[in-house]
Amino acid sequence: MDRRYSHDIEVQLMGRPGVLLFGEKVSFPYQKVEGLFYYLCVNSQISRSQAISVLWAESSESIARKNLRDAVYNIRKVLGQDILTVEGNTLIVLNRQRDIDIDIEHITRENLLESWKGEFLQFFFVKNCYEFEAWAEGERSERKRSYIKALQLKIMGQKIGHGLEFLEESGRILIQNEVLDEELYRIIMKKLAEAGRYLSAMEIFQSLKTFLEKEVEETPEEETQKLYEKISDMKNRLKRRPKERGEYFFGRTDILYDIYSRIGTRDGDMERRYRSFLITGEPGVGKSMLLEQIGRMVEDSDYLMFTWACCETEKDLYLMPWHGIMAKVDEYCKKNGLDVESPTDILLRQNASDVQFFMTRFEILTESVFRYLTKYFRDRKILLFIDDIQWMDSMSMRLMSNLLFRMGQGQMLVVAASREDDGDDIKSFKIPLIGRGILKEIELKPFTLEEARQVIEETDAGILDNPRLVEQIYKKTQGNPLFFMESLRLYERKENGAAFTDRMSNVIQSRLLSLSRRERVMLDIVSIFSLPVTKGEINQILGMEELQLLQILEPLLDKKILYEKLVSGEVHYGFRHQIIREYVYSCLPKEKKDIYHNYIARYYEQEYQRHRNLGTCSLVIHHYEQCGDRYKMYWYKVEYLEAFYRISYDFYPMLARKAVFSGNIDGFLAKEDELVELAEEIRLLQETDSRMTPIRMRVEYLLGRYEMFVRDCHRGKKYIEKSLELAKEISDRNYIFYNYLQLILYGDLTGQNAFMQNVIETCMAFMRDCTHHHLEEECMLIRYLGICMMKDGEYQQAEKLFMEAVKRLDHADDRTEHYRRELSACHHHMGICYIRQKKWDMASGCLKRAVEIGEKYMVSGEAGVFYSDMSLVLCRMGDLKGANAFAEKARSCFMQAGSLWGEAKTDLCCALIAEAEGRPEEGKRCRELADRTAKKLDSSFLWEELKMMEN
Repeated sequence: MDRRYSHDIEVQLMGRPGVLLFGEKVSFPYQKVEGLFYYLCVNSQISRSQAISVLWAESSESIARKNLRDAVYNIRKVLGQDILTVEGNTLIVLNRQRDIDIDIEHITRENLLESWKGEFLQFFFVKNCYEFEAWAEGERSERKRSYIKALQLKIMGQKIGHGLEFLEESGRILIQNEVLDEELYRIIMKKLAEAGRYLSAMEIFQSLKTFLEKEVEETPEEETQKLYEKISDMKNRLKRRPKERGEYFFGRTDILYDIYSRIGTRDGDMERRYRSFLITGEPGVGKSMLLEQIGRMVEDSDYLMFTWACCETEKDLYLMPWHGIMAKVDEYCKKNGLDVESPTDILLRQNASDVQFFMTRFEILTESVFRYLTKYFRDRKILLFIDDIQWMDSMSMRLMSNLLFRMGQGQMLVVAASREDDGDDIKSFKIPLIGRGILKEIELKPFTLEEARQVIEETDAGILDNPRLVEQIYKKTQGNPLFFMESLRLYERKENGAAFTDRMSNVIQSRLLSLSRRERVMLDIVSIFSLPVTKGEINQILGMEELQLLQILEPLLDKKILYEKLVSGEVHYGFRHQIIREYVYSCLPKEKKDIYHNYIARYYEQEYQRHRNLGTCSLVIHHYEQCGDRYKMYWYKVEYLEAFYRISYDFYPMLARKAVFSGNIDGFLAKEDELVELAEEIRLLQETDSRMTPIRMRVEYLLGRYEMFVRDCHRGKKYIEKSLELAKEISDRNYIFYNYLQLILYGDLTGQNAFMQNVIETCMAFMRDCTHHHLEEECMLIRYLGICMMKDGEYQQAEKLFMEAVKRLDHADDRTEHYRRELSACHHHMGICYIRQKKWDMASGCLKRAVEIGEKYMVSGEAGVFYSDMSLVLCRMGDLKGANAFAEKARSCFMQAGSLWGEAKTDLCCALIAEAEGRPEEGKRCRELADRTAKKLDSSFLWEELKMMEN
């Protein structure tokens, strides 16, 4: 049944009301009938007198009761007889046994805003029925109050920069609903201004102003008007400057608004608290540019503004920043004809050996100069912009602190910037001032990914159509504005992505200059690792006591160069900025890099031997490659790739799995054609390097397996023959046996029985001469011989060979996985032998036994073989449903294994099933698919399967 509705009856009371019956809109004969139904939907049950008093209060009792009966009759006529029940002579009840959905019943405090579709019974009126209108208006007002309250709570809870469209829409809704709470409008205006939406904030004020003037003949409150003027002024000051004025500046609108609104606050205003600011953040995050932007915004204000940028060389020169600032004050005084004794004169002629005494005198004179200036210029305040105060000497820091304590409540304001890796001097400066409400610290964060995308769009960097590159640059720079912008410039100039611009190098160097020699060595070592590392890994190079190690790490953590995180219960250390790690690593001499990488490679090698973890193996490869140990690098590359290409040494041709490679493993990164590329790379090496022979042997073997069962049988055979030659050269018993198996499988796949039998006999002779014997390998060769007999039609001889292998394995003491897999394979091939003889019941029994023994050891390709053969047997036995189920399971396994051979075999099974179900066209289509695959693989094995199924 095509049901396009959720409930039999759906009632909407919010917004324009209406009723749907089985998804179709219904109409009531007149408004009082509809009104009565809505009244019942809200109250569930009502008395007759209650209904009369609301809808027929103006009528006599007899007429009112008649009208009520008529209304109940019409509701039942429209929505069904059982929609209402009458209890006694008094109650009328809405029957909730019916499938009725009423919208207001789903509205909660949490979803009120999302559920709001308009006012209660909007645009629905019952003519000349004042009692009903009074009831509806009461419901309407109560629900509107709840809605406005929820709206207010959500407005006040909005974080800076979030829900901007909601805020704009809320302003319009509040005005439409005649809400007069101006504090709420001010909150919306501030939040929009903080996010840079100045026009939207100003539009809300204008709409409020128009509404107040029209409806109540009032103007907005003074505080609201001042806020509007402040936002308007800020918008005008932040108009885009010509490019020659400076660098591109993006965002920080919330901080700009906060600082500008407080700097511009009068002494009596509520926002007077926190009039001085300390902007902190990592190098390159944009502190200096933000100071410049704030300076431009207030450059034509009434403040007496002076600026100074501290530098590292001043750290040991006491009072140097104030010497510079007061020199600018001197210049200002002379320019304006003021005769004031300046503290700079004292600096030039001071000979006092008591620095503490000199300091006190300097403070007194500096304060007196500032007080004189503010008085002379009619209470104009002093505004200081001081950048990089982390380089300020302790005396200068103390002087700034004292001046702010004495004058910072209104006569002097400071906007300073400092790195986040602040020392004790900065902490001693800021903590008391913040506690007294004189100073506010603002932490500048790097760009978010969304902000980074906006920067690219605004600067026309032209890479938005390449989101992967955007994320790559963002990840490398971690949103640091300077690093991010410089990386964009490198991209625009098409320079190497690993290069560093002069500005990037200067910023990084400035962070590293103050480090001790031990700290620099620690950074060098951590840069060798591309992932966060433990103390144990670092100690593979340093070999220190844990306490000594922590003493070196702690300053690097405090200076925010390194970070620490807990992973699996162990602390790991890494660079906060990947770009700094790359810079530190690039500065290391090659010899030192090689030594470090070799130490680490040997450590990871030992870890890999213990745990056989592929992630660790990839790191072994990476570090051996970096230190130039070619042999070890290739050895572990093969080890790594075997996890993707190596297959069980069995008879199933489709066991070669299509590699699924992960890009998340750090170090060496495998990819789809890595094995082919590795083989070509190794072949180019000098043949005289005997150490490379085992590696060549393993690669040729893996490549032969991969080619034989996924791409080209004949090309795969050449690789196997080369691997066999190399295995014999170094007398590797296991790989000689493995390669013989592959040649046997080649004969099986290509239908070359004589070739196959010859290889089996050669392998048996080789095994007899071996010192070590393995029962499952001997039984495997017996089974292969049975397959040869079966292919030649000698079924009884084949059965005897299969039974011989089964008995030997059944009587063996060993019950390991290898034995059980081989035993399962013997039963399976016995089943194939019975299939060829059309002994379906016996075939089914053997296949079931094979699955019971070996199913838990199967990989996807092996399971696909079992399922496809079981599908064929069930189809022949007439169980088409079971056959279909096994065919689908087989197809899923073969697709997962990436085996064309297996998918073709499944197509043959599906063809047989379709024909048995009387669908010849589908059967023909499936056979054509299998035929195309057989031609593509040039596989006589598939042709034989096709022929067998046709019989």
